[in-house]
Amino acid sequence: MNTIFSGKHWAIQRFISGFANNAYLITCKQTNKSVIIDAPAEPTALISAAKNSKVTAVLVTHGHRDHVEGLVNVTAHFEVPIGIGIADRESLPESAQTSINFAKDHHIKIGNIVIQTVATPGHTQGSTCFIVQPIKNNKEHAHIFSGDTLFPGGPGKSATHAQLIQMIESIKT
Repeated sequence: MNTIFSGKHWAIQRFISGFANNAYLITCKQTNKSVIIDAPAEPTALISAAKNSKVTAVLVTHGHRDHVEGLVNVTAHFEVPIGIGIADRESLPESAQTSINFAKDHHIKIGNIVIQTVATPGHTQGSTCFIVQPIKNNKEHAHIFSGDTLFPGGPGKSATHAQLIQMIESIKT
């Protein structure tokens, strides 16, 4: 676990799990409500840290195995809604019951912060980015969680040139 940001309104902890993938725990400092973003393999440290807050949802950036492999373990500890882009819903484990399907942009309130979902198809058709920002005070910078949509130096992998263009266009807007 590594705290990568601690501001006035929220804290972000990063967990590096199987396949060297990131999972995040975002906690509202005023209410102690939190959300988990992605659930890769070996989520033991993530689960342990999340037990110190009131987890309200698990949000998944996309349905590839390396981002959902630990989802069954996470949801066994936290019976909360799971959110994923509607086009990736079928890639979740059978026991993971999705209750938030992102077909368009949504706003999810977690304590005194809001998470905006942005559809970014291309890496997968259900790829979704999450923008975290305070509800009232815009002086604190927003943070974006892009899954495999965006990597340092450019966009993530896509299967076709058309999907690459689709992903780039979704990021621009």
